[in-house]
Amino acid sequence: MGRVAVVDADRCKPKDCTRPCISFCPMVRGRVEAIRMDEERGLPVIVEELCSGCGICVKKCPFHALKVLNVPEELEGECVHRYGPNSFKLYRLPIPRRGLITGLIGKNGIGKTTALRILSGEVKPNLGEWSTPPSWDEVIRRFRGSLLQNYFRDLSMGRLRIIVKPQNLLDLFPDMDLKASDLMEDGGEVEEASDSKGVIEALDAADLMGKRLSTLSGGELQRVALALTISREGDVYIFDEPSSHLDVYQRIRASKAVRGLVEKGKTVILSEHDLVMLDYLSDQVCLLYGEPGVYGIVSHVHGARQGVNVYLDGYIPDENVRFRREAIKFQAASMRMRDKPLGISWPEMEFSYNGEGFTLRVHAGDVRSGEVIAVLGPNGIGKTTFIKLIAGLLPCRGVRPPTEGYRVSYKPQQIYSRFEGTAGELLSRVEVAPSLRDVAEERVIGPLGLSHLLDKRVDRLSGGELQKIAVAACILRDADIYLI
Repeated sequence: MGRVAVVDADRCKPKDCTRPCISFCPMVRGRVEAIRMDEERGLPVIVEELCSGCGICVKKCPFHALKVLNVPEELEGECVHRYGPNSFKLYRLPIPRRGLITGLIGKNGIGKTTALRILSGEVKPNLGEWSTPPSWDEVIRRFRGSLLQNYFRDLSMGRLRIIVKPQNLLDLFPDMDLKASDLMEDGGEVEEASDSKGVIEALDAADLMGKRLSTLSGGELQRVALALTISREGDVYIFDEPSSHLDVYQRIRASKAVRGLVEKGKTVILSEHDLVMLDYLSDQVCLLYGEPGVYGIVSHVHGARQGVNVYLDGYIPDENVRFRREAIKFQAASMRMRDKPLGISWPEMEFSYNGEGFTLRVHAGDVRSGEVIAVLGPNGIGKTTFIKLIAGLLPCRGVRPPTEGYRVSYKPQQIYSRFEGTAGELLSRVEVAPSLRDVAEERVIGPLGLSHLLDKRVDRLSGGELQKIAVAACILRDADIYLI
C-alpha cells in the first residue's frame, strides 16, 4: 500500500510541544528517519516511503495536525498534482469533451477546484514532483493515449481560449466600485451584442447592469458573473459552483444559459453540489472521493444519471470502491405525521417593512410535533421574514408570536464572526440538550465534519465553515422549536 501523509501547517505548533510525533515514532527509534524536523520551514516532514503507517504520530500530536492514510499502490502512477511536501495530493483528472458538459461532484476540500485550476491552465500539473516540476512535454507524454493528451498539447501551445467563472466571485470582480455594464464592455473578447444581450436577458440580469457591484447581493453577483462568462468568446468554459446563492428559478435560468454553450459546440466543465442541477446540466459526471484536505481521486467518467445514482449509493462498481459507509436515501413524508400532537400554530398574518413597499401575507397553518417543514421560494419573496415572524423577532400588529412560551433555537441567514475565540469555545457556551450531551460528537460534530475546526478561531473561518458551526450550535441547543 502507498501512503499519503499531510501536515497541517496552520495547526502544527512545534514550539508549543515536545515533538511527540518524532520521539514516539517506532521507525525513528529504530534509527530510520521516517519523520524529521525541517528547520527551514519549522515543520516536521514525514517521509512517506519510510513510514510504516502505524499512526502513532497522528494520535500523539496534541494539535491534531497530522494525517497518514493508505492508498492503493497502483494510484501512485496516476498522481496529477501535489502542492508541496506532506500536502494535498490529487489523482487523475476529469476528461472534458467537446460539445458535452462534464460535471464534478464531491465533498469540499476533495480537489474539485484544484482539478478545474489545472484544466484552466492556472496551475500546471507537476505529476507529484513538486520539487522538480516536469516540462509540458513530460506532462503531455503522461497522458498519451487519452483525450487529455491533445487537451494539454493545445493548452501548452496557447491554442485554447479558456473562460473561467471562479468559485470566489471577488477573483472575477477586483474592483467592486465598477458597474456591471462596465465589465461587460471591458471583459475581453465578447460575442456579438445581440448574443450578449440575449444571455443577460436569459439570466434575468438586465436590471443589474446599471448597478455598482458593491450594492449587489450574492445571487445578483452570481448572475452577473455567469453573464460575463457566457458572453465571452472561448473554446472551453469552466464554472466553479455556478448555482451558489441562486434560488430555484434562477438556477433553472442559469442551467439553460450554460447548456446554450454546448449547442454551439463548446466544451464545458463545472463543479456542483446541487445534485438536481448537476443531473439537469451534465452530459457526463466524474465523482471525486478520498479524504478532504489529504488526497482526492477523480473517478472514471459516468453518464449523468448513473453518476448521480453512484454518488448517492456511495459505491463505484467499475472501480470496486466504497467511499461512503451508507447510501443516501430519501424518505417520503408520512401522512401519519398529521395525526401527531400539535407543535405550534399561527393565524393569518400580514407584515410590511416601513418605506420598502414589501408586504408579506401569511395564511394560517401549523407544525406537528416531530415534523419538519421546508419553506421554498425565490430570493426576496419573504422566507426570512416568515421565519422571523414565527420566532417573534418581528412584531405583527394584533398577533401574539406563535412561539411565545416555547424554547426557540434560531440560526439566522447572515452569520457574523464577531466571537473572539475558537469554534470549540463558542460551542462550549451552548446549553446542550440533555438528549445530546453524551452523543454530541457522534450525532452532530462528526456528521458535520467539525472536529478539525474546533481549534480554529471563529474570525478566521470561511463562510461555509462558519455556517456549519452556526448550524451545529442551533441543533445542539436545548429547545422545543428549531428555525434554521
